[in-house]
Amino acid sequence: MDNQHSNEEQLTAQQKAAELESLYQQDKLAELNKEFEALRPKAWNTWGDVLLALFWFWMLYWLAPEFFEQPWAFTLLMFIFIVLARIGHESKRINKRIDLLKSMLQK
Repeated sequence: MDNQHSNEEQLTAQQKAAELESLYQQDKLAELNKEFEALRPKAWNTWGDVLLALFWFWMLYWLAPEFFEQPWAFTLLMFIFIVLARIGHESKRINKRIDLLKSMLQK
């Protein structure tokens, strides 16, 4: 009788331990999902980067107007804008791939 009672207690203890482990894993997963969503890029970040670049060009024009008198200045500025646009495009592509990978892992 004691052996059967002991087995039932062990089974109950194992079930409770499994439930606690499951709850812990769910909490941990919810916390990771929350952190993942917080790291998602925001739309205003792109506009902020563009405004920041325009601000720096304005500061350059204000502090060193002779820079824009050089024949290569606008070529350099166009190159900078193209590189910034390419980096932004690649960043968006990487984030889409990460989102796709996350959705694949959740299935």
